Amino acid sequence: MDQMETQNNSDQQLKKEQDERMAILGRLTARVAHELNSPLDGMLRYVNLSLNRLENGQAEKVPDYLRQVKDGLNQCATMLASLLDFSRGMKMEAQRVDPNKLIDDSIKFLEVSDLARNKQIIRDYSQGLPPIMAGNMASVFANICKNALQATEPGGRITIRTAANGDYLQVNISDTGKGIEPEIIDDIFKPFFTTKKAGDGTGLGLAICKEIVERRDGTIIARNMPTGGCEFEIKIKVENK
Repeated sequence: MDQMETQNNSDQQLKKEQDERMAILGRLTARVAHELNSPLDGMLRYVNLSLNRLENGQAEKVPDYLRQVKDGLNQCATMLASLLDFSRGMKMEAQRVDPNKLIDDSIKFLEVSDLARNKQIIRDYSQGLPPIMAGNMASVFANICKNALQATEPGGRITIRTAANGDYLQVNISDTGKGIEPEIIDDIFKPFFTTKKAGDGTGLGLAICKEIVERRDGTIIARNMPTGGCEFEIKIKVENK
């Protein structure tokens, strides 16, 4: 393969990754616009109530109304920040990389963060795995590992395992947390579903991960482990060309 053909293939792969990102953004932006209507409507009502109270010399309720407006603004800001983070994303590489290195690169900042303090990150990597196109997969690994660390108490650990599984790369990320309530485990990949308190999450992270993985002809599932904690299993098809 000459240099010109190699460059063309690289450009085509980069365009494919960019198209993938834009397609996901398009769908999520429409959903975000819909979800923003509720807090915006609520904030408008509280602003109007505040103005009405002030005009009638009844200011005692105004601080409470303004706190409600503040909560709504924080909710909107967090939701939009999630979209902006994904739109910027991590640097997309139009080349094949070692999956173990890609995972390491995607979590290197997590490892030195306060989130990982007093927690172990155990790597159980298979060697000689076929390379994969990096693209948006770094975002997937970083997001799942971040969630695992958030679910793990100090003194606990998360374990990352990689293996070849037929035509697929399989990555299992488990934690020693409390697991996921059985009645909601089927909902966690739905856009805007979150168990975090208001302002701490938008419910977009896992939905984005699912979009990315499925566009690679892959699957992502979550399950509770018999010994406690939760495990995410990611499979993506390995491209042979």
